[in-house]
Amino acid sequence: MRIGLVQAIFPAGQLAENYKTITNFVRQAQAAWVELLCLPELALTGYCRTTAKDLDFADVERYLGELQKLAQQLKLALVVGAVEKAADKLYITTYICDRDGKIYQYRKTHPGKRETEIFAAGAELPVFILADGTKLGILSCSDNHYPEAAQTLALQGARLILAPFAVPGKLAERAKIWSKYLVARAYDNRVFVAAVNQLGVTAGGKTFAGGAVIYNPQGEVTAENFTGTPGLLVADLDLEAAEKFWQPHDGGDHNLCFPLVRKPELYK
Repeated sequence: MRIGLVQAIFPAGQLAENYKTITNFVRQAQAAWVELLCLPELALTGYCRTTAKDLDFADVERYLGELQKLAQQLKLALVVGAVEKAADKLYITTYICDRDGKIYQYRKTHPGKRETEIFAAGAELPVFILADGTKLGILSCSDNHYPEAAQTLALQGARLILAPFAVPGKLAERAKIWSKYLVARAYDNRVFVAAVNQLGVTAGGKTFAGGAVIYNPQGEVTAENFTGTPGLLVADLDLEAAEKFWQPHDGGDHNLCFPLVRKPELYK
């Protein structure tokens, strides 16, 4: 599978501007034969924690509908985040607009401490099966700090975990931090992990670090972009290589696939 990760600036609350940025990158990705394109957390609405309630949610739905049609037209799967309003609650939601016109959603299950003042937490860790057969899961920003979340997705069949971020800080620190724990999520679960972060200045005046990286099931870097400039990172992933770890090997029970021989009765 050819995957693309977009690090770019998505100003808070600027739906029209962000939509234009997204569509430009979608067309770049299609020209590069990308099959799955992932954007940072809350790319469509921007990261607007303190002003989320002021969004025009009719516009959010309208733009999502346009992106759904564009993904189907260009025959790629688009992963894009937006603030969602449902039953008077707000969620940090990531949508998958698949190439066949279907749309799926994941609500962030582990919002940060300050996020919980505004956003409700999702209650499911679904694995999505795309039109081309790809099995993937999504963990949004702080979700990735919980090893059980990644393992739950892997045990359900995900061989690719997408990790959209919107986190401020210095770029060099972001690369260092990800190399500590996202590597573990990939290696321990024998999956690909693809992370991408926003660029630009937050509504509160902090700077999003940017960064994009893909780790393979051996915990190695497949591709990365820590230049701090907007751009599209493209890489070819052999998802079958991840699946092979989950199959019997040389007559044994597993091929160093640790979740297959875990002992949940001990984890109390």
